[in-house]
Amino acid sequence: GQGRLVRRTDRSGVTVELGYNLYGAPLFKKEKDSAQGDFYEYTPEGLLKCAISKGMRYAYEYDAMDRMTRKSASGRTLLALTYDKNGNKISQADVTGKVTEYAYSPLDLLEKVWDDGKELAAYTYNPDGTPKAVTHGPIRQEYAYDLDKNLTGLTVRSGDALLARNSYTYDGNGNRTLKRQLGGET
Repeated sequence: GQGRLVRRTDRSGVTVELGYNLYGAPLFKKEKDSAQGDFYEYTPEGLLKCAISKGMRYAYEYDAMDRMTRKSASGRTLLALTYDKNGNKISQADVTGKVTEYAYSPLDLLEKVWDDGKELAAYTYNPDGTPKAVTHGPIRQEYAYDLDKNLTGLTVRSGDALLARNSYTYDGNGNRTLKRQLGGET
């Protein structure tokens, strides 16, 4: 077992056996004296190639950069993913046909997320890459930082309504020493 859990028995007396490959990745998990269980197969690169769980066989496909591009069961695509040339996920389609798309800045920072063509979230950043604002529907969160990139302010609005206004103070070691919010301070 090389220090890994190879057998466990629950309080009902059910014993589960676990097996691993040379690299420590799981190969199987099954109840003792049962043909049912979970079984795993890997590519030579160590990527999950297929998994069998509760009688269902799942297959995984990858691109040349070892990024998962497809998960399927019995030939039916459950999840399909595409990436841009920088490795950022740009789309994800699930078994229902729902498509989630992602857009990035030239610095590979996530800027927008769409769900079936409808904008779900938008992100803006400061020049140093720290988040400046996140908008999700009517909710907008704005962030402020000190020179050490410690969060010093958080404002949350829903339309014109102020939901939260927090400010934070830190000591010289970066430990937060004070939090002020609409209801008081701690």
